[in-house]
Amino acid sequence: MLLVFIGLSCSKEKSSEIKENLILSYMTAGTWTLDFFTATNVSVLPEFDGYTFQFNRNGTVNAFKGNETITGTWFGNQDDISVTAEFPPGSGPLLRLNAKWFVYNQTLTSIQARAISSNFFYNIRLVKRP
Repeated sequence: MLLVFIGLSCSKEKSSEIKENLILSYMTAGTWTLDFFTATNVSVLPEFDGYTFQFNRNGTVNAFKGNETITGTWFGNQDDISVTAEFPPGSGPLLRLNAKWFVYNQTLTSIQARAISSNFFYNIRLVKRP
């Protein structure tokens, strides 16, 4: 009986690890841009014009614009299908991304997510660059 319990426990841990690896593989493959961003139904997309994003396996995310690179952190959670992002103070419009984003639609080339932060209801769509 104990062996069965240990086997089941290992299976659950392995399943969780596989899910986490899928999120890492998906998010870290390629670079992303925003093609939709609203704050309480008002487009703020122009604030992100020229930005591209690279999610890294070590939990960092780089935002590139021209010669500038700003590094933040990210964490994907398969349990509630969310991605949490955090950019440092002074990061301009990137501070709007500091939230827990709940993914409600994803394809091989895009992610749509929602967040509530600072009394705003945000909607974004990230698109994988070719």
